[in-house]
Amino acid sequence: MQIAWLEKRIHQVHRANPASKRLEAIPGFGVIVSTAVVATMTDPKAFKTGREFAAWIGLVPRQNSTGGKDRLGSISKQGDRYLRRLLVVGALAVIRSARATGKPASGSRAVERGGLIGTRSADHIRASGHACRANRPDT
Repeated sequence: MQIAWLEKRIHQVHRANPASKRLEAIPGFGVIVSTAVVATMTDPKAFKTGREFAAWIGLVPRQNSTGGKDRLGSISKQGDRYLRRLLVVGALAVIRSARATGKPASGSRAVERGGLIGTRSADHIRASGHACRANRPDT
């Protein structure tokens, strides 16, 4: 009974929020992921790029670049663990759907160059890349 009430409440919040509705149009996003992103990210303008947002939630390494040299730190995993998990699961769903329909998923070329075609780790690499690209704060 309580779960049904919570789901109904999440759907109400989603329908009332235009940002959440826009995010739902991204492949791999649904009502829960959209509302979680909107609730977690209070000011989307705080991030210049999708990579900054992905680094904020711990999906990609922090980037310290100077003089044309890219210096990537380790993945901190210090962001919102729940949101990070939702984004990766949504991205994996997009990859599986693309595989079932025969369409290439995002990031396929980079994984093919790395020689990881058809492996589970390849799916996770593609999923994290898709999650990073899908979460550009300008949406």
